Amino acid sequence: MAFFILIASSTFVFIKSNTNFNFTLPTPFYKNPFEFLVGFRSSFILIVALYMLMIISINVQNFGLGAFALFFLFFIIISFYQKPESVFYVWIYALNSKQFLIKKITIAIMHSFILTLPMLSGLIYFFPHYIAIIIAISLFGNILMITVLLSKYAQFPDALAPSKFLALIFSAWFPPLVIAFAIRFYLQSKKSLHTILK
Repeated sequence: MAFFILIASSTFVFIKSNTNFNFTLPTPFYKNPFEFLVGFRSSFILIVALYMLMIISINVQNFGLGAFALFFLFFIIISFYQKPESVFYVWIYALNSKQFLIKKITIAIMHSFILTLPMLSGLIYFFPHYIAIIIAISLFGNILMITVLLSKYAQFPDALAPSKFLALIFSAWFPPLVIAFAIRFYLQSKKSLHTILK
């Protein structure tokens, strides 16, 4: 089951579905910014599958499965920030570049907390001895999410070069490097957004 989720997540999480639904899936997220609204709807099945995996981990008392589910839930969240939006959707903010980035980061953390809270609560309640690991996964997931968010604007309106994006993903194995990337992308983002947001 865990292996299936890994393959499914890695294969489909970055692919947008063209399926047309007869109803709009409600979400707890604001319409703006759009990342979580669109990402939640396009990844809904995978998110449900990960929550099912978390429930299984509780039933069989296997913390590893639950930690796996939490990790890949953050992987899905990070995919929401893979591609940059239109310049217009940045320009409409009456903010300077620093204020814009802080606003985006704040909303990203808040929405990430909403999406992961049930899983975090369940894992902490049923696996209290692993609370330090659970918190560590959550903190690192948010740091990586923020770094990817900043990378989206580092060369805005152009997308981040694939080589740099791959370097960022591989840096996940060395957390201090992720923080270094975050600082670098923040400085680059302020510069690239300065001509759009004044």
